[in-house]
Amino acid sequence: MSKSVPSVKQHEPVIARKVRPAPLRLKDLFFPRIQIKALVPDGDPINTFAPFLEDAELDFRFEIQKDGAEATAGMRIKSKPADKDPTSGVAYEIDVEVFAVFVLESPEVTHPMAEYLRKFAAAAALLGAIREQVAFSTSRGPWGTFQVPIVSMDLIVGGPPSTKELVPAKKVVRKSAKTAKALGK
Repeated sequence: MSKSVPSVKQHEPVIARKVRPAPLRLKDLFFPRIQIKALVPDGDPINTFAPFLEDAELDFRFEIQKDGAEATAGMRIKSKPADKDPTSGVAYEIDVEVFAVFVLESPEVTHPMAEYLRKFAAAAALLGAIREQVAFSTSRGPWGTFQVPIVSMDLIVGGPPSTKELVPAKKVVRKSAKTAKALGK
């Protein structure tokens, strides 16, 4: 007598939504500078991570290449040197720089919102790469893993374009001769 294998209930396929392509596609990414120094803080290092970005230097640059098909972006996060304030209780001095080359999706689109979204996506990708590198590098440090805090991208790339820039140009409506005759004009 053979036993039958119980049937597995088949789930309905998930209806896939049409996904918009990202404004950028990562082509290359590298870290020209990774300097992380574990310090002996005067205070409790566990309580010193919150103000990291308030005291850190954060630099972001984004540039579309002349051919319009690629963009380059760079970001650097450098914490305030501990020797400036030895009582700050800072656990790590961090100086990390990342550089990336992106391929533009739909390079023919030059609308201000498209440009903003490209900068936003590049900044988010670079900050995420820095966060991952810092977490990896500090994971075996004396004060444990340090996570670069999440920050609003508007602080890095500026706010979105104003609504005045987003209003499409008025369409010129031309009535056909037949419509004009029907309207008695």
